[in-house]
Amino acid sequence: MSDHPATGLELVWRYDPTAPDPSAPPESAAAAQTLLERGNQAFADALRRHAAGEAVRHVTPIGAQDVGLDAAADSPPDHVPFAAVVGCSDARVPLELILGQQANDVFVVRVAGNVLGRECLGSLEYAVAHLERLRLLVVLGHTNCGAVRAAVDAYLDPPAYLVGAADPPLRAIIDGLMAPVRAAARALDAFDAALDGDDLRDALVSTAVTLNAAVNAASLRHVFRGSLGDRLNVRFGVYGLADRTVSVLTQPGLGEPPRDQDALDALARAAASHALGSV
Repeated sequence: MSDHPATGLELVWRYDPTAPDPSAPPESAAAAQTLLERGNQAFADALRRHAAGEAVRHVTPIGAQDVGLDAAADSPPDHVPFAAVVGCSDARVPLELILGQQANDVFVVRVAGNVLGRECLGSLEYAVAHLERLRLLVVLGHTNCGAVRAAVDAYLDPPAYLVGAADPPLRAIIDGLMAPVRAAARALDAFDAALDGDDLRDALVSTAVTLNAAVNAASLRHVFRGSLGDRLNVRFGVYGLADRTVSVLTQPGLGEPPRDQDALDALARAAASHALGSV
């Protein structure tokens, strides 16, 4: 908290035994999406108000069972997240906090560039198979992603990629990001924009961040197609480091992954146009 109470900011998780239990799980994928979106909106709004000079106390209630307070002394709380989120390892994107959720609400999988390696997919397969309250799978990218930027640099300067090729773990991350980077380059080329240097690099990163999240979400929809419906679905979004808002391009909230090549191409064009408007 700030030393200046007039403009202080408190982000608090609180358990209140006299308050209604906030842990009632969403019954549908749509309700789960609404919870995440409202949680992010409340978080972003709290930080906007603080930036405007207002003293803000943003409280997220915690249910007793979620921290083990209503269990026997030797028993852990039940594992009951309603959403599984694949996010980037970037320390500026703490998923429960930015989505306004409490303990035991979100099954979190974090890896640089939110790429879908075997371990990530295995974690999600466990979640879908064993977590009965799970209602939503989310892939969440973020602006100015360092992993995506590294893949863009490798695309723009192939000799630089050869340096990383000697490091298989690092190469696996770059390789996992190269398809959305190439798709971003094709989308930008279609606009015949005269970009070079940092402008080209920034436009590629911005476009590829969106496409990477969308393509990975589409992959999850294919992998778990037999389990999806009203009670479990897949969404994607991009977290803005500057405005702290989850969106898909200019639309607040989470979006539906592209269902076919035409939808992916349309998203790529929109992402490229949005990126060109920002450089």
